Amino acid sequence: DYANNVHQISTQMSTVTAAMMCAAVTCVLEHRGFNAREVFLQEMQKLLDGGTLGAACQSPLQAAGAIPHPVKQAADKDDTDAGDADGEAKAEPDTDADEPVLPGVSADGVLHIQSVAAFQKLGEYGLRNDDTVVRVALPEGVVQLPGSFFYGCRKLEEVWLPNSCTEIGPYAFYGCEKLHTVHLDENSALREIGEYAFAMCGALKTFTVPAQVETLGTSVFRFCSQLKKVTFPKGSNRLHTIGSHLLQNCTALEKARLPRSITTIPTSMFYGCSNLKKVVAKGVDTIEDYAFYGNESLRTVRIGERGSIAPQAFEGCDPGMEIEYVQSADND
Repeated sequence: DYANNVHQISTQMSTVTAAMMCAAVTCVLEHRGFNAREVFLQEMQKLLDGGTLGAACQSPLQAAGAIPHPVKQAADKDDTDAGDADGEAKAEPDTDADEPVLPGVSADGVLHIQSVAAFQKLGEYGLRNDDTVVRVALPEGVVQLPGSFFYGCRKLEEVWLPNSCTEIGPYAFYGCEKLHTVHLDENSALREIGEYAFAMCGALKTFTVPAQVETLGTSVFRFCSQLKKVTFPKGSNRLHTIGSHLLQNCTALEKARLPRSITTIPTSMFYGCSNLKKVVAKGVDTIEDYAFYGNESLRTVRIGERGSIAPQAFEGCDPGMEIEYVQSADND
């Protein structure tokens, strides 16, 4: 009995703690004060009364007012019905013309964040771990997508990024397992994609790196198991920095063509790409350790010059694989 009581009390206190955390997050998102003592006492009283534990936990969109919380929505409906029964019309709330327009889902099912102010209101971690968002369009004027903004959004399938965006932060879309399409215009000003930005996006099949991109961080597409094609448009001559493990374990990838501005294939870049058959990288003269580790299907690697190739660069590859050296002027 003692052990059972201790376990029950521990479970209840964990629930109270979780409720306090939810309340704290909600208060931060709504830019209002948080009284820890008051919330703790309220939750403990619920325990004593045998009532329902836990403050109403909201997704960031619910906290921002974009998606009504079901409990609040039902209460609002009851208030409206009561007002109608009394024959009195409800007064319209005052609105501030300068208040940012909040996100809203349009008829085509896309969540449109209407303004930069509304985007900023979602906070540094944005929609992290939100399980309600499926399709999102960010507004023009957004310059930086913060790190982890869409981290763990398991239902997110499609996103539109504005031309004004110059940086996708680290882990921005990490673990968005249903994300299949990222819309980036050819006129995108994007300069940098941070580490692990699209790692673990298992449904992502193609990705076009805008021509203005200068840096691709470590493990950007790591474990994107269905990624078949990464495209670098003509004129992609700004890209000079590629992080290690960039395409590690992208097992659906069959071909890769890198822009001439890339001179080094970094450590483990194509590690475990078991279906990769051909790589063309005419600007490359250096291949680092484990760059092509375990690429059993690899047949041809075309690089610019006979430079430095690490001893383990092709470990686990077919012994019949060929390295071809091409002149920089070669246009094949």
